[in-house]
Amino acid sequence: MSCEKVYYSDLFKKIANGQKAMLNHGVAQNDITYVQSLVLLFLNNMRCQFGSDHEVSQKDVEDYLLLKGSTVTRLLSRMEESELIQRVRSQKDCRSNYLVMTEKGESFVPVFYQVLDNVEQLMTDGFSQEEKETLMTLLQRVLKNIINAEITGSKIPISTKKQI
Repeated sequence: MSCEKVYYSDLFKKIANGQKAMLNHGVAQNDITYVQSLVLLFLNNMRCQFGSDHEVSQKDVEDYLLLKGSTVTRLLSRMEESELIQRVRSQKDCRSNYLVMTEKGESFVPVFYQVLDNVEQLMTDGFSQEEKETLMTLLQRVLKNIINAEITGSKIPISTKKQI
């Protein structure tokens, strides 16, 4: 067996770690983290997709980020302390709250999109437009394969299923 084999998983992990570091660096000057910006983008996307009356719950964020409830509780509490989001009592179910972006939170959305554009430009530097399109197609196929895979008899809980 060769010791020189490079696995896709190794490359994906290195790419993801590098991308996360660049994104964290890009948003850090605004006193926000990459994960906080993901929550803001998720809230923004849900509002754009379903309208401003759509209620996004903490559970929705947990499913999107694939994180435990306790982790998301801490994340959302920090975001609330930073005045990026608010928890609002649901009119549909008075026992629960939903999340809304504050004006301050909304102001970060275009900033983060710019950071994303910059990072993607860096990641694909030297690629032709055709190569970028091919890369996107191949990555979407990889993601689709992962979503359709079965591990230990159950589907992998990938939140991006709706986005394919």
